[in-house]
Amino acid sequence: MTRGLIPLRMRRSPAVLGADSTSSHRAPGRFRRLARSFSWFAVAFAPMSADAASFSLSGAAELEWGYARDYAATSTQGAQLAKAALSIDSILSNRLSMHVSALYEEGSTPLELDEARASFALGSERRVSLDVGQFYLGIGQFETFLLSDPLTLEIGEERERAVRVGVSQETWFGRIYAYDSRKPSAAGSISWGGDLGFERKANGHLLEAAISAIGNLGGARRLQGWITPGTLQADVPAWSSHIGVHRAGWHLLASWLETLKAFDGSELSFNGAGARPRAWQLEIAREFGSKERKWVAAVSYQESADALSLEFPRRRLSIGLSKELGAHTHVGLEWIVDRDYAAAVGGTGREAQGLAAKFTAEF
Repeated sequence: MTRGLIPLRMRRSPAVLGADSTSSHRAPGRFRRLARSFSWFAVAFAPMSADAASFSLSGAAELEWGYARDYAATSTQGAQLAKAALSIDSILSNRLSMHVSALYEEGSTPLELDEARASFALGSERRVSLDVGQFYLGIGQFETFLLSDPLTLEIGEERERAVRVGVSQETWFGRIYAYDSRKPSAAGSISWGGDLGFERKANGHLLEAAISAIGNLGGARRLQGWITPGTLQADVPAWSSHIGVHRAGWHLLASWLETLKAFDGSELSFNGAGARPRAWQLEIAREFGSKERKWVAAVSYQESADALSLEFPRRRLSIGLSKELGAHTHVGLEWIVDRDYAAAVGGTGREAQGLAAKFTAEF
């Protein structure tokens, strides 16, 4: 990718426009990413109830057009099938459910198994859950009403083979997990993580907050373009926090993610030393129009640090507008203005701009 070119690839999930969504395997919250992809999976464990198993199929396709002018004032434009995803969810008994998904993203992700997870509900009130398989770890919630991925997601999205235990009550949840951190075996390959969250509805508003930690962020998907899996010299732990306030069609989102120690300079560097990437995001969105034909306008400001090697901007301003065309289709438009890192640390100090449009169909 040309240095400073704003990627045409937009966020992986459809613009859900604030629709409520819940899932037994995700933490509470209003803005969950659509489960992605398809494959097969089978289980020969756990007693079945007398009721027949139920299955649901969901999917999405996203077509994007983008224009970008990079830091060198070079312009590009083009269209692509940004994503095709298919997902199977099943309830196999009153205590066992499964999720299997597959994902294709043009130019970045070949068709692949995305997630394959079995979830067990434990305890007399089924407030304890056990997840086993391949899934995304809970380092951040990455909520947005815009088309593009937040910079916090670009740093922190990590999909691993893991075991996770969670506990949920009416207003809070907590989870811990263990996973293969892809370090050399001599250094030990098992790492850990967890999150703790709170959600409260009262007087017509919703307040949600969460804090997450992970023992080693070296397996994050964005970092794999620079770090060869299995070559990390040591753990690079990270933490994140998130808060969301929602009331009468207004939404305020804020998030922060940072690594707690620097990578070795040979793995990921910044200004002649090991990099310690971090980013934060502040977003305000407003819903308007009818319930059946909802519009959403959003504006976001983001910053990053020590992330020049990841081709992140130092600062980003995004303005977007999305609309529901029907129960299964959405369109969106987003304008992005990036400011590069200063020349003194290897950047250009210049500005880049981009415009993107996306059409999403889902079922």
